[in-house]
Amino acid sequence: MAELERSFGNVAGGISRLLPITEVRPDGDEDTMLEDTPLGCAVCLEVVHNAFGLACGHYCCARCLQQVACLPPGGDLRHAPAGRRCPQCRQPGVFSDAMPLPQLDTLVRRRLGERAYKARRRRE
Repeated sequence: MAELERSFGNVAGGISRLLPITEVRPDGDEDTMLEDTPLGCAVCLEVVHNAFGLACGHYCCARCLQQVACLPPGGDLRHAPAGRRCPQCRQPGVFSDAMPLPQLDTLVRRRLGERAYKARRRRE
């Protein structure tokens, strides 16, 4: 978790804004706490792939967010029109601070297993 905080410390509220609050365990095992993180995309309703976080704290698949923002595949999410809204909370203007979440992809890969992760990537 500390590594995630260092990576996303510049986001208002840090990583806690990008990952939902999980039960705090007395042993303080951060890896165990991350295992409780939901990994679903609010757009395609599948396990998130190539995750990007938005300024509001929600995250989705990069491709799904490109579709929501009416950008071509591979388009830079930070250049989405200002009026585009988060697909989950509907907050406007959240794409300007969009950032990749490689640690979330690592968590997905670990939780799904390499074979299932590659199958999910092919469906993208």
